[in-house]
Amino acid sequence: MRTCIIHRSIVHLAITALSILTVLDGALTAPNSKRANAATIRASYSKPPTPFFHFLWKEEISEPALRAAVADTTGDGKPRLILLIEKPQQAGSAKLVVKKWSGKEFATEFTGSVEAPADQLAVGRFAGRDKPAEIVTAVALWTWNGTTYVRKPEKYAMSIFGVAKTHAGDERLILSESPTQFKSYAVNPDGADDWLSDKSDAPTATQVDWESMRAKPDFFRKMGMPTYLGSGGLITIWDTTRSNAPYIFSCRPAPDLAAAANGGPLKTDSYIGFRDATDPGGNELWTTTKLNGLATDMALEDAKTPSKRGLLILTSGASEGKARTLYFYGLG
Repeated sequence: MRTCIIHRSIVHLAITALSILTVLDGALTAPNSKRANAATIRASYSKPPTPFFHFLWKEEISEPALRAAVADTTGDGKPRLILLIEKPQQAGSAKLVVKKWSGKEFATEFTGSVEAPADQLAVGRFAGRDKPAEIVTAVALWTWNGTTYVRKPEKYAMSIFGVAKTHAGDERLILSESPTQFKSYAVNPDGADDWLSDKSDAPTATQVDWESMRAKPDFFRKMGMPTYLGSGGLITIWDTTRSNAPYIFSCRPAPDLAAAANGGPLKTDSYIGFRDATDPGGNELWTTTKLNGLATDMALEDAKTPSKRGLLILTSGASEGKARTLYFYGLG
């Protein structure tokens, strides 16, 4: 098992924003240590106007996907929708599906069998900003060879926590061993045996353009996250304007208790909202409209339009005959 350390990027942004712990230089301080003045924290950032998102499209899909990502995985400049799909009655296994927008629908380009859980997915330009993005599942790397996606197994099952992009442009894979121990890795698609390299400390908040984190709500609770941030199982830190002014995006579940009280099934819808990561008050600044089902994953690009930034959200609900819904809110 890999030796990991405290993930200071998460602590610096999420915990500082919540006034549970305060980290001004990327190093952890204990929960009962002296907290920095809130005005001092906010004064250390030059805050631009709050980013504006607007709804652009919604698509329903037939696959029961649990994870979703968007990236150019072939190097042709076109975004792909990468889905990790649960296999019914097959615990601990999943199906990897790569789709491309045809102008009318998301057409499947590749399908692969994944001998690992459907909640373990990371996608990033790990080989460099000018290279195609790679796909990582719990026990393998999937990389484009010019014709198809080649699977390169990993010796040990990984606990994938997320991906971080540093201000320098590097995208790093973040692995977890416990709610307080994390490590950052480079991914070398040309590596023969072990394609994980450059094991290092997780990047600090001042080094990150964005970072995605995916875990069960109980994992976030053990990290010290309050319920209103961790109960949806996904958190993203994003400097939307690239101005060292980060925001925290998270899922807020919205169970329909009234319907359940009247004898109906307990259906949980949700919202994605964001907060100023430098404001210890943690006030929600914006939220999506109600989403059909629980948001299970989120990407920061449009799956239809190249290089368009925004929030792509995968939810567990859909209309009859479909399994999941994709929403996209454009930035700006």
